[in-house]
Amino acid sequence: MYGISRKDASSLLREGFLTNSEQWFSISKKSKKRLMLSARAILPEEKSGYSFLSPRKMSWVWKSLPGSRFENVAESCDNNHLAITFRIGSHLLSHDTMYACYLVFKLPENACVFEGVVVTSFHVRSMKNLHTARRHIYLVTPPHTPIIVLSPGQKPLETRKIKGHPKLRKDGWMEIQMWEFLFDSRYKSFWKDGFMIDGYLKSLDKWNFTGLIVEGIELRPAKVHFEPISM
Repeated sequence: MYGISRKDASSLLREGFLTNSEQWFSISKKSKKRLMLSARAILPEEKSGYSFLSPRKMSWVWKSLPGSRFENVAESCDNNHLAITFRIGSHLLSHDTMYACYLVFKLPENACVFEGVVVTSFHVRSMKNLHTARRHIYLVTPPHTPIIVLSPGQKPLETRKIKGHPKLRKDGWMEIQMWEFLFDSRYKSFWKDGFMIDGYLKSLDKWNFTGLIVEGIELRPAKVHFEPISM
């Protein structure tokens, strides 16, 4: 980065920047690569809109929101499941690192309609047997989250650290950890040209995701590894 001090360059890398209109790249404190992909980069192209010529029901409304890293975010119209698929360039991740995949989202004012269990399933395309994982998560923290009795001197466990519960980010968006995968250098021949990830979210009680706003997905080194559920 010509004409910029090392300190400023380090600060820029930590904060992150757009590598193109749909990718936000940054570096962690431990010098690990982090990547965020926009809603347009992860949501499959679908027919959209009620119109005179095309009466099919729209899946997403694209809009601009202040505070988003990207030009557009997606608002779900009447989806009973969310299909996600995206491609990652291997040069944008750090080798031999366990990555967590977070959905970055906002809820509508009537967030109570999103209470209940959401089932997720993700895998690396062509490596389904190695990296498939299904689990239960929540987009809204359950109202009857158990209270843990603490021993003297023990610090309370923050709700945001409970497995499968959403967390408020510093940028004002919410995030939920959906999946992890190991970016393993033993499979260099597979990773070298980039790879595809496929997944979905669906409600266990079969409610719709109407009003859910998706900014994108963030991949960063995992702090917590969740055990997948048996289906």
